[in-house]
Amino acid sequence: MRKLLVLFALLAAVPALVFAQAQPPAPGPSGAPWTRPDFGAMRASMQQQEALHKQMRAKILGVLTPAHRNLLASLVGQLAISANPDPRAVIQKLDAALSSGEKQAILNAAQSFMTQERAFHQQMMAKFRAANPNMPSPRPMPSGGERMHRTPDAGALLFMVATGEGHGHRMMGPRGGFMRRPRPSPTP
Repeated sequence: MRKLLVLFALLAAVPALVFAQAQPPAPGPSGAPWTRPDFGAMRASMQQQEALHKQMRAKILGVLTPAHRNLLASLVGQLAISANPDPRAVIQKLDAALSSGEKQAILNAAQSFMTQERAFHQQMMAKFRAANPNMPSPRPMPSGGERMHRTPDAGALLFMVATGEGHGHRMMGPRGGFMRRPRPSPTP
């Protein structure tokens, strides 16, 4: 008898589950329903951003002399196995070793990347907004809330590229500037 009651309860619940799945999407801020996101377009955008990052990395590493590439590899390797890693000291050594031409080429590559990344982000957001007019607008920054972004020096940029610190969205802030985040200590 108990099994029969459980069976009837399950059968009664099936139409409720089907009805719940057939409901239209929740309305957006303007009251109109949101459309499903285009995951294919989002994936393509992320792949394009990844290509921009790889292009910047190749440009930055391409301007180094073979001696400076070896120095970079040596310093990053020493940092990786150090009992007391000091990334700032590595950045200072890199910056001191780079020629003025290498520094300028690294800074130019980073500036070009930031410009391309910002334009790509604006283009991507315009495309997503056109596909979904009910997409909410970003919240405006409060007065005086716009942060000043400082582009790191060439040694810091080179360090970020070599260690992967600048890979993906970790390098770029929400407004297109470089971000610094504390490095966790490799030892507990």
